[in-house]
Amino acid sequence: MLLVGIGGSGRQSLSRISAYMCELTTYQISVTKQYRVMEFREDLKKLYSMAGVENKPTSFLFNDTQVAEEQFLEIVNNMLSTGEVANLYKSDEMEDVGIPAILVNVVKCDSFHVT
Repeated sequence: MLLVGIGGSGRQSLSRISAYMCELTTYQISVTKQYRVMEFREDLKKLYSMAGVENKPTSFLFNDTQVAEEQFLEIVNNMLSTGEVANLYKSDEMEDVGIPAILVNVVKCDSFHVT
């Protein structure tokens, strides 16, 4: 979901309340002076791991004050349009977090045929 509006209009409060009502974990990044694309991508790995691997229903709260670099907007745009971040994980990292085994279990639970 993308909420747009002027500052102070309650978007963040509404997001937190709706996440609470839907029993979602709210994930928000903490931006520092040294926060760059590499740190942002690491935080997104944590977010995707929490939502995908740990299967926790999660809401990602990201506001305009957290845009430290223009690339952040490109990444978020890709997340909103395709649901993924290009080249977020290297192939060895995907095996380390257990993604293939998790996906096989999800496929089995959803009654799909595993080949």
